[in-house]
Amino acid sequence: MQTLEATADELSQAEAHILPAFQKSLDDLLRERKDPRPQVSDDRAIFGLADKAVRDYHAATARSSTLPQLSQVQLWEIRQRLYIQHGALGPLGELLAKEGVEDIHMNGLDHGYLEYGDHREPLPASFESEEELISIVRFYAEQSGRRFDVSSPIVTVTMRDGSRLNAVLPPIAKPLVITIRKQQLRRFLSLSDLVRSGTIPARAVPLLEAAVRARLNIILSGPTGTGKTTLARVLALMIPEGERTCVLETETELWLHELRPQFFSLEERDANVEGVGRITMQDLFQRAALRQRPKRIIVGEVRGTEALDMIHAMSSGHDGSLTTLHASNPQTALDRLEVLAMSADRNLAPHVVRRMIGAGVDLIVHLSTYHRGDQELRRLGSLAFVAENRENDLGSPVVSGLASYRILDDSWDWRREALVHMPDKVWKKLLAAGVNPEDVVREVLGNGES
Repeated sequence: MQTLEATADELSQAEAHILPAFQKSLDDLLRERKDPRPQVSDDRAIFGLADKAVRDYHAATARSSTLPQLSQVQLWEIRQRLYIQHGALGPLGELLAKEGVEDIHMNGLDHGYLEYGDHREPLPASFESEEELISIVRFYAEQSGRRFDVSSPIVTVTMRDGSRLNAVLPPIAKPLVITIRKQQLRRFLSLSDLVRSGTIPARAVPLLEAAVRARLNIILSGPTGTGKTTLARVLALMIPEGERTCVLETETELWLHELRPQFFSLEERDANVEGVGRITMQDLFQRAALRQRPKRIIVGEVRGTEALDMIHAMSSGHDGSLTTLHASNPQTALDRLEVLAMSADRNLAPHVVRRMIGAGVDLIVHLSTYHRGDQELRRLGSLAFVAENRENDLGSPVVSGLASYRILDDSWDWRREALVHMPDKVWKKLLAAGVNPEDVVREVLGNGES
């Protein structure tokens, strides 16, 4: 599919061509009913009609030069938009259709807010009863083989439009609470998009580009909502065409398998209502991912015993692996990785795990949220190389900070010596990939912008 995006006019022309075909199929689906409005049970069918309409259009562009060719992201967004606007989500669909919304937070029926990139707005009154809202959540839970009732009052599911929904029923929650995180694929598709938003400095671009090309193993760390998933998607899309890449996630958020044919996705699964059929991240690693012989492995988020498998992969031939991890700074990220890895095997010696981490992890990219006055800024907090330290009896890896964010003037401090004297393993990986490390150093330090 096309990687270059069509213009706004071309996009409108394409949508005008797709909509009538989709609308006709939807009308045919609903025509024979007493109540012609879409029902929750129509969810899968409506999504299928939207998907077919988009695929038919894409096929038609190969036969007709007059039809605008769209990027895969634009096709994805049209499909999701058709599904949301014409589906049975009711008021929830109206909220998801709002341009620029990143998160929807509901505290009962009367309180909540819409989170945008730089501000928030009060949640408009939408649902008439909690049962109406609960029925939608319950439907999605059941579609994922899960329950949402008093016996299973907490659920996290991925909706068909790509949004991630977490809900907690009373009396565990008081009142009913729901948070929906909406995917923002088109907003950030490249490092230049992140530079324009101020999230990362221009100096970091040549280093991150070289890191992906040279197959450095990267950990993206930071608190919730700092943009780890977004940056993971951007870096993954920089992987050279044709490199078979496995993506492992608890819930689908990266959507890389729909953006590039070289990606395939494996998703964790909870046990069904009978308590059987659970597939953990560790199962995915050991029984599926490694046996599919991928060139690279991406883990949406390491949060359990799969950390040990991730370390094994990074240190045993799957260079270029990438994962995210909740942590407050780069050193804490490595500490958490150690604790999670040891939870998989209590007999592991701590110094052995630390040395594996030092040998496997090459680069930590830490993201954070900062407050300057009334502004809430998502920024690259720090960059650090990681290296094994054989001389340390405890096996603790060396963490060499390259850059750190300076909140006073919204800029970054760079440590020249840490970049010039990068770990030997990083230097060798750059050379092996045909990247001159000295050129990378010059590009980073020679750029006067912070």
